[in-house]
Amino acid sequence: MGLVFLWCSVFVQANELRPDGLIFSDYPGSTVLVIDKSACRLMVYKFKESWEMHRVFPCTTGKVNGDKFREGDLKTPIGIYWLNQAWAGWELAQYYGNGANVYGTGAFEVSYPNYFDQVIERKNGNGIWIHGTVKGILYRPEVVFL
Repeated sequence: MGLVFLWCSVFVQANELRPDGLIFSDYPGSTVLVIDKSACRLMVYKFKESWEMHRVFPCTTGKVNGDKFREGDLKTPIGIYWLNQAWAGWELAQYYGNGANVYGTGAFEVSYPNYFDQVIERKNGNGIWIHGTVKGILYRPEVVFL
């Protein structure tokens, strides 16, 4: 896919959010997605001559706060991941049927768990996706954004 995705903390410097501990190569045309779980925000960074924040979107994460360690814990992992596959909305509908509408207009499969997760952190699970939702509704425990 050529995109790197990570969930991480961010820090404020000169009124601009920058990923804390972001490590990747400076190739023109590169794109990185950063999720700030605490602020429910997905940021798209693109590299031209330097890394610039290109877009910001509201987002939600797992139904339970904290880092993911095991399958079924309803948490979102914290780490650096590749986006393995992109699914258009019609592809989701064709593959998953009528239930695919919960993914919105598209989805990305995330490379969770990565090698570090498996070997060092002993995390398990799979099937982590970045995806849309039913139009007009974002879910967050005890909060619904319209």
